[in-house]
Amino acid sequence: MTKKSAYSGLHRHIAHIKLPLLEAVENIYFSKGYTVTYTYGEFTSICPKTGLPDFGSLKIEYAPQKTVVEEKSLKLYLVGYRNAGIFKEFAAIKILFDFCETVKPKWARIHAEFAPRGGIPSIIDAQFKNGKIKEITQK
Repeated sequence: MTKKSAYSGLHRHIAHIKLPLLEAVENIYFSKGYTVTYTYGEFTSICPKTGLPDFGSLKIEYAPQKTVVEEKSLKLYLVGYRNAGIFKEFAAIKILFDFCETVKPKWARIHAEFAPRGGIPSIIDAQFKNGKIKEITQK
């Protein structure tokens, strides 16, 4: 049986966190069928329970269609999490969701590795395909 946490419901604000806007630009090589990978080794957010920073590295891969993400906006968007109180698992999923909502790729995936907290490292993998986020795993 799961005990109800004192933090239950406090993360409902996540969908509405104020972050810099992700932007997309026209993909002039739409018909070429290629993939793009971004790695970001300096991701930081704030644990809403402890108020301490969570440090992680992200890998975002996708197959663009009519648009690609504008990289400066991606960097500013990711830096925007620095002061956001969000559980790292939710951050990874929100990043993938926001990315896919903006870029509308054929498919996309995120691999997020967070530094150990209490001796437990977290690795979150999620994929987006056919308009849905699926195959979420956490190790």
